[in-house]
Amino acid sequence: MASNAAAEDTTDGPGAGDGQTAHRNNDKTYSCGELLLKWVLVVLIMLAVLACIVVSTISTLVLAKDNTTIANGTFVTNYSGALVPLSDASTVALWLVLFVPSAFGFTRAMVKEGLSSGQPSPHWTSVFLTAFVSVCEVSGLWLFTFYVLPDDSVDISTAIVLMNTVLVGHFIPRHTKHWWLVLNVLGILCITGGVVWQWLDYYQNPKKESSFGYSIWVIPTSVVLLTIAWCPLIQERQMKVKSSSFRQQHHHGSQEVSERDESYQRQDTSSAAQEDTKTADVRATIVKNFLNMVILVIALFVVPPHGYNVNNGFNSLYLRQTEVMLSVLPAFGGYVLGVIACAMCIQAYSFLFPLSVAPFITFIIMDRPDYCLWFENICSRVHVRSDSHVYLRLGLVLLGQICCSVYNYVLTAPKIYENESNVSTLYIQVVYLNVACSFSHHLLQYTAVYALYL
Repeated sequence: MASNAAAEDTTDGPGAGDGQTAHRNNDKTYSCGELLLKWVLVVLIMLAVLACIVVSTISTLVLAKDNTTIANGTFVTNYSGALVPLSDASTVALWLVLFVPSAFGFTRAMVKEGLSSGQPSPHWTSVFLTAFVSVCEVSGLWLFTFYVLPDDSVDISTAIVLMNTVLVGHFIPRHTKHWWLVLNVLGILCITGGVVWQWLDYYQNPKKESSFGYSIWVIPTSVVLLTIAWCPLIQERQMKVKSSSFRQQHHHGSQEVSERDESYQRQDTSSAAQEDTKTADVRATIVKNFLNMVILVIALFVVPPHGYNVNNGFNSLYLRQTEVMLSVLPAFGGYVLGVIACAMCIQAYSFLFPLSVAPFITFIIMDRPDYCLWFENICSRVHVRSDSHVYLRLGLVLLGQICCSVYNYVLTAPKIYENESNVSTLYIQVVYLNVACSFSHHLLQYTAVYALYL
């Protein structure tokens, strides 16, 4: 009652803020027609986001598995008429799936830097931390994409579970004394249980003997590196800002104002600090994406996956252009729809829910491609080893994601309404800091973290 009264008192005042506006919009009553239209949009966006994530994930998995199944030993003719291994084109295609998001985030940040002035720089300690995180991130992605996913001993169910294992790092509770913490702990236990169960089944995989000794260290190393790189607490520390001259001047001026103007001065200083915090991330984004691109280029040409020729891969890339587009474009579409859902304050139904159930739907389609004829030809190229308990293991991961999603959404709901006018901040709070995307659809993950820091 008190908050509603405060909102009403400031409705007509010149200082009415975005928080009051958001609460008034939230308390607005809708007619039956408006409610029907809203729920139709909720369902349509939810289905579209789910379709985008599933298509992107399946395309990436098939592209990775082709490196060791169809592509190995298969030669094709490139533009020059020479016979080249098809696996070379698959390797470069997977590299592009990793590279394009960083290039997109870097370009967008540079445009923002060029169109604005007075952007503060990140603290020198944040720059070193950013460099360390970039190395961890690219190394983890490189190991997982080129060594874990193509491994014949890593079946589709194991790959999907591993893609979501890194999410445990995003479920670190921020409020340890809140009763909703029980839901978060339950979610983490479910995810951990599903991962351990899947790992025990992995020991019984009859194909593991050929590369088990190799995978036993590559899998945990890649997951740990990505968990470190994508941990929200570490990401926040990368955004630490040096004290700008504007803030120092503002602080000096605040010491000279009279007692009568102190309240106004504190509000003005707070607004300036918030503005600095918002725009300081631009240069940090530039540094982050630039380092990612440089490390990816070095990794491709200096330490390419064993047995692959990069030059042949670029010359025959046209053979994999469809798979690249099916991986990147749907993920970008999911990103755009996520922004729309957050702007409409329907992210819980239209974005968080499809993100949580996408791994389960992905496995169902790949295990039973006859359920969706459009995927039948694609999924038939990949062998899916499933047993009677595989759906229970994936179900545990799904339940854990939903529990943790609800926990984080409830705790951040007030901040979401207060920042309704800032879609970028809203999107980061809801998506990245709370429910990270599976890192198979890289564009959605990268743009959520870096490009939308702008």
